[in-house]
Amino acid sequence: MAAATTRTARPRACGEPIDTWEARIGGSWLNRIGVALLVIGIAFALGYSLTRLGPAGKAALATAASLAMIGGGVLLERRETYRFYGRGLIGGGWAALYATAYAVHELEATRVVESPLIGFALLLLVGVGMIGHSLRYKNQGLTSLAYGLGYAAIVLHSIQPFTLLASALLGFGTVIHLLRRNWYVMSLGGIVATYGCLFLWASRQSVLTTDVMRLGLGALLIDWVVFLVADFAREPEDDLDRQYAWGSSLLNALAAGWLSFTFWIKADASGGWRPLFAFGCAYAFTSTALRLMGRRTVQPAHSLAASLLLAVAFHKGLDRTRATWAWLLEAQAVVLVGVFLKDRFHRMLGCCLFLAPMIAIFYDQVDARVGRPHGGFDATRFLQTVVACGCFYLTFARLKAFASSSEAGRAEEAVRRMFSYGAFLLVVLALWVQLPEVWVAPAGAILLLLLFELSAARSIEDLRVQAHLAALFAAVTGLALGAQSRDLMAGVPARIPALLIVAAVYFVVFLRQREARTLCIEADDTLRPIYSWAGAFAVALVVGLEVRPTLMGPAWMILALLLIEAGMALGEPHLRGPGYVAALAATVAVLALSAPSHERLANIATRTPALLFVAAAYLYLFLRQRRARADRLHDFDRSLRPLFSWAGTALAALLVWLEARPTLVGPVWMILALLLVEAGIALGESDLRLPGYVVLVASHASLAMSNLTATGLVGGLSVRAMTVTPAIAATYYLWWRLRSLPQEGSKRAGDGHDEVFGRFLSYLGAAMIGLFVRFEFGLEGAALRWSLAMVVLLLAGHVLRDADLRFQGYLVAAAVIVRAVGFDFRSANRILGLDGPLLITIVGVAGYLAAGFLIRMRRTAAGARNDRRSLEIESTLEPYGPDLMWLLAVALTALYLYRTWSGVPLIVAWAIEGLCAAGAGFALKARSLRLSGLALLAVCVAMTLVRAFTTFDMPGRIVTFLVLGVALLVISFAYTRYRESIRKVL
Repeated sequence: MAAATTRTARPRACGEPIDTWEARIGGSWLNRIGVALLVIGIAFALGYSLTRLGPAGKAALATAASLAMIGGGVLLERRETYRFYGRGLIGGGWAALYATAYAVHELEATRVVESPLIGFALLLLVGVGMIGHSLRYKNQGLTSLAYGLGYAAIVLHSIQPFTLLASALLGFGTVIHLLRRNWYVMSLGGIVATYGCLFLWASRQSVLTTDVMRLGLGALLIDWVVFLVADFAREPEDDLDRQYAWGSSLLNALAAGWLSFTFWIKADASGGWRPLFAFGCAYAFTSTALRLMGRRTVQPAHSLAASLLLAVAFHKGLDRTRATWAWLLEAQAVVLVGVFLKDRFHRMLGCCLFLAPMIAIFYDQVDARVGRPHGGFDATRFLQTVVACGCFYLTFARLKAFASSSEAGRAEEAVRRMFSYGAFLLVVLALWVQLPEVWVAPAGAILLLLLFELSAARSIEDLRVQAHLAALFAAVTGLALGAQSRDLMAGVPARIPALLIVAAVYFVVFLRQREARTLCIEADDTLRPIYSWAGAFAVALVVGLEVRPTLMGPAWMILALLLIEAGMALGEPHLRGPGYVAALAATVAVLALSAPSHERLANIATRTPALLFVAAAYLYLFLRQRRARADRLHDFDRSLRPLFSWAGTALAALLVWLEARPTLVGPVWMILALLLVEAGIALGESDLRLPGYVVLVASHASLAMSNLTATGLVGGLSVRAMTVTPAIAATYYLWWRLRSLPQEGSKRAGDGHDEVFGRFLSYLGAAMIGLFVRFEFGLEGAALRWSLAMVVLLLAGHVLRDADLRFQGYLVAAAVIVRAVGFDFRSANRILGLDGPLLITIVGVAGYLAAGFLIRMRRTAAGARNDRRSLEIESTLEPYGPDLMWLLAVALTALYLYRTWSGVPLIVAWAIEGLCAAGAGFALKARSLRLSGLALLAVCVAMTLVRAFTTFDMPGRIVTFLVLGVALLVISFAYTRYRESIRKVL
């Protein structure tokens, strides 16, 4: 039947059957809520004044209701179905009965007992009964309900001293249950409720007199002792109970300390530390007792409470300095206790307590530094910092023995390591506060060196990390404080030795790390180069701050030389790198500061030695790398080497341009170019020759712009003659020098650049000669000079086996006829008493003929050697060279005749020229001459025919036809007579 009527629980969304949550609400929650409301109602009724029911009646009625609830609960509790319900009634009944016993004495509306002693006895009797009866059921929920309602009932109306007694009795009851049943949750609730009643009572006291304070402190002492007893109970069995026990013990201590402090300061504002100190000492004693008794659960809570209470007492009762000393002593003592007892909790507690003096010292030091911007020594603060650092390092050392691989052990190790960092922080803070600002950075550098050496000797990683942090501290303070300082030391700016000390320490640490045994952490290798860079920067900063701007570049270059030399000697690229940057900075400085300056030193322009020194240093570095061992240089060093020669050359050239007169710039640059090229040839260094080539081109550009147009005289000679002529000679000297360099085999001294530039020099020299002659002698009769130059070039090209010279001869040959026809035939004056155009024509024709013979002779010479320098375009022109030259000779003569004569004389002259050309062609076996002669004769025939019938008179026609006829017959006879020979030639 039961099975048939039982319904299956319909699941809820949360997964709980509906019967279960309905039963929980209806059978449990409503029961407790109802009981609580009933008890509260009884409590309110006890405090309400009724007109028809006096105090005794209300007390009797409340007692009857309470007993009825207890009795009914006892009866129902015996049945399994109503057990939970009955226990709720029992708890509520006892709470109501306790509230009634409290009301019959304390509440005016229900007072029937006037004697406090009888009232307390009655309250105690009911409390004992409630405790005894609740112990029977072994139900913490039921008992907690009863006690909770009891607390609520006694505070609903008013809180009087008797209320404190009643709450103390309830608290004692919770302790009894803890001792008998291990009900730690209930005990924790009792602590909260009991001290809550005491707090409510204290907060309602408008004036806290001495008597009231004594009453409050007495009640507080009773409550504290009551709950302190619970700490001496047997050890909890499970983890949850141990947590509640630990929390209850600490809550009791903190609540008692806080309330006692609150009471005391209302009566004596300056004496609030006294109860805190007393409780702190008491808990130190109880902690020791619990340790001896083996109560390991709550003993740490007592130690924590003692530490916190004493720390707050020191804070409230002492000034900041003395409190700091007390905190240091307390924290160190707790740590040493933990070390002695081998107890991790006490060790970690002591470590946490060190936070208080650490924060206090930090705040005090910063506050002092703000008040003294430039720092200053304070013996008290210095001693305090020293003692604190000693405590930190002592703790750091003593905790090392307790390291383990467990999670707690790793956490303790992390805390231990933090102490060395804390000491380090205090040290750098003290340096910042105690020292004048200019000496903070050097002190940080010395600290860096000390920590580095200690970490190297003992292999302590944290000290090495702190050494690197000290390096950062020294760098920051050096820039922010030292570099900005204006203090003097023995008449010298104090920042000079200060920053140099920092730089020296950086370099020492850098060099010390060359030894493998000094490496302590993985980051050492990464951070090591930073030390050399930082040291170099510190020295460069001193130079930038103290050296006059125009000499800053040379000073930085000295630093660069020292760094690079040291780097080469030690094989340290991390020294050479900063050196290279310092050299770059020196270059920028001399360009930006020295070069534009007109400052003079000892009647010499400051920029002169500055630029000269930096340029010489670059060339020295370039040559220095020749002597360096190959294993001491890296690819990066080798890649920078050419830049040194270029930089040195550029700065030297710049110095010349700035200091020399415009007409001397080109010659001096030419000398510089000669020196560079000769040195490059002697040393086999193309990186010296190439800058020399560039300077040589720049020299010619300067000569062209400044010297060729100069009009002055020096010793009776023009400036251009005194300057350009040596430059031309130097150009051809270098041309010859480069031409003579071996280009093949093991003795090869040049490369492709030298060969190309050497050939370029021949053109550059020829161009400069042409410009010089033009400006020195003018343009009149230029074709005459060019005709001679053409022959000289072709002859030199033939003798020297140089195609470039011969090609220049071809170019000049073309220029001669253009210049003669375009300019000289019209404007040339008499030369050496002769007609200018005629002389130009004669010399030009002679030159063309000689050139043709030279070219022909070169081609037909047996066993001719190969050219030293060949040229494809010249090789293409050479087969046609004689013909071109002879054609130009015929053309130049014909054009001269055309410019000079006209009419019949011109035709006769051309006919004679054609006849001569054709005859020479036969004699020289030159077809070009024969054809040019025939062409001229053809032109003459054509012109004769045209003019004979249009212009000439009869005698003229007769003479013209006779001359042409004879000429043509002669030529025809020659072709007929020498037919076979001509055929062979052709």
